[in-house]
Amino acid sequence: MLISQESYDRVITATDSIGYAVALDDNYEQWYDVASACVTDSFEDLEDNQIHMTCEAWIETIQGESDGNIAAGYANALLLALTELVEHKENFLLECNLDIEDGEEDEYDDHEAVMNKRAFEGCREKVREELHNYLYLF
Repeated sequence: MLISQESYDRVITATDSIGYAVALDDNYEQWYDVASACVTDSFEDLEDNQIHMTCEAWIETIQGESDGNIAAGYANALLLALTELVEHKENFLLECNLDIEDGEEDEYDDHEAVMNKRAFEGCREKVREELHNYLYLF
C-alpha cells in the first residue's frame, strides 16, 4: 500500500506529542495508555482509506523503532486506540439505530460510521498480526 506523506506526518505529530507527554525511558507499561490518546488523535476525522494509510505508517514506525521499550509502548498504545475507536463507532451506530427508531435518520453519518468502523477493525487485526511481538498487554 502506498502511504501518503500526510499519514506519516500524522504519526510524527503523534510520536512528538507522546514524547512531550510521557517519559519514554520509563517502562512502556507505565505510559502506553496515556500515549493512546495521542495515537487516537492521529486518526481523527479520517476517511477509511486515510485510516488504513495512517495505520500502515504506524506499523512502519513501530517496526523501525530501535528501542524495544518504545516500540512496545507505541504498539500497545496503537492497539488500545484502535480498540477504543471501534467501540466508539459501535456506540455511535447504536445511537443512530435508536434515532432511526424515533423517526430521525441521517444515512450519511450512519454509512460513514460503518465504513470507519470496518476500517478500524481491519487495522486492529493487522496490528495484532504484524506487531504481535510487541503486544505484551493484549
